[in-house]
Amino acid sequence: MAPCTKGVIVFDLNAALKLFSEEGRLASEPMRLSTFDYQNNRVTFAVKTLRDVIQRTHFSGQFYEVEELEILRRNFQPGQIFCDVGTNVGNHSVYAMKIMGASAGYVFEPNPVACEVLIANLFLNGLENSVDMSWLGYAVGSERSDDNSMVFIEKNIGGGRVESGGGDLAVRTGDEMLDGRQIDLMKIDVEGMEIDVLAGFAETVARHRPSVFAEVDNNNRAAFDDWVADNHYVVTERFKRYRSNENFMIIPREKTEMALGHSTLSSVCPSETAAQFATARAQRKRPKPQAD
Repeated sequence: MAPCTKGVIVFDLNAALKLFSEEGRLASEPMRLSTFDYQNNRVTFAVKTLRDVIQRTHFSGQFYEVEELEILRRNFQPGQIFCDVGTNVGNHSVYAMKIMGASAGYVFEPNPVACEVLIANLFLNGLENSVDMSWLGYAVGSERSDDNSMVFIEKNIGGGRVESGGGDLAVRTGDEMLDGRQIDLMKIDVEGMEIDVLAGFAETVARHRPSVFAEVDNNNRAAFDDWVADNHYVVTERFKRYRSNENFMIIPREKTEMALGHSTLSSVCPSETAAQFATARAQRKRPKPQAD
């Protein structure tokens, strides 16, 4: 690290990323650093472009989407393991490790532009040995494939979408990548691919029963509601920031029963929310009338 002529601290990724390059070289433009204190913790973020909304927020000395981060914190115990699917530049993972007290973390991010900043942020915050970066550069889905592509815009790097065909981006299931390892809380933000991602974590969900915080596209709501019911989860919190999607915190039903002594959805959700989920599911399961 060294100050440039204008007094702005810049960060050269070459040293940090050398471990991740087979050829021992990785070219990167210098990045600005934003360092601030949050709840008695010193946090540093690398900022490559101010056009990206998340990096712009970091540059202003703040975490991005604080309301969503607080939902994660309320549903997590220090020492647990955090899994971040759609990590982007590491906003949620840095928060989980430094503020929530996670003992270990897994990051999954296919976008090479985001990965560059993400790795810098993990190193800058001393997390390179506690966060598993083994699968950066891979997308997470319901099945293995190797010919996918990614489209994104600079002003919202995290809004990139994985598309089938047209490239050499590899997709792997979460079960294959975790290979049986435990996770306690999984955050999913994958721009409409959340149902495929959940399908790819089927064995992990069955074995470890993690809590899940997922951004769900409006078009996927019916499928998500079915997944929640079929896998015996309950919605405990929800937060809507954008018109096109909504965030849901879901917890295995057996964990809510053990912790709270309850056995019904209405006992852990507001009554109106529980009624909406029950009604929607009943309507979808109702047989269609036969035509005369």
